[in-house]
Amino acid sequence: MNIINFLIGLALLALTMASPGVAFANDSKSEVLTAVHEMWDHASNADVDAMFSKAPDNHTYVMAGHPLWSKQETLGLYGLAFDGVVKQHLKTHKEQVTLLSDTVALYVADMHYSQFDVNGPPLESGPYVITVVLKKVNGHWLNMHSHQSFPATN
Repeated sequence: MNIINFLIGLALLALTMASPGVAFANDSKSEVLTAVHEMWDHASNADVDAMFSKAPDNHTYVMAGHPLWSKQETLGLYGLAFDGVVKQHLKTHKEQVTLLSDTVALYVADMHYSQFDVNGPPLESGPYVITVVLKKVNGHWLNMHSHQSFPATN
């Protein structure tokens, strides 16, 4: 009986020691989701500058295979893409966060967007896949790289 109690105690000790790492991972994933959802909230309000406020100047962006090598280029593209847009509805499916280290994370999701002008009718809409690489710097998750892919059109 003593050996059983010892083994149970050892198992409980191992679980207790493993828990802080699991809690840390869950906290980090929650932080990443919060950072990404803030970007989506700004995108929903068609606020391009706020959407990329947590991206460094050397942020890279790839849209449908076309690379942009700076935050400034990305803001220029989005400024054109959001011309006349006053709001956007975003639906997120299959969100996944993978922690690559304590300070680097990968976010992937299937999404659908619908853009609207001031009068309310839909402008553009469609599905896409988004990948965001984030890095934690001074306690904040920064959008280091974004990759957006759209289905092929005929």
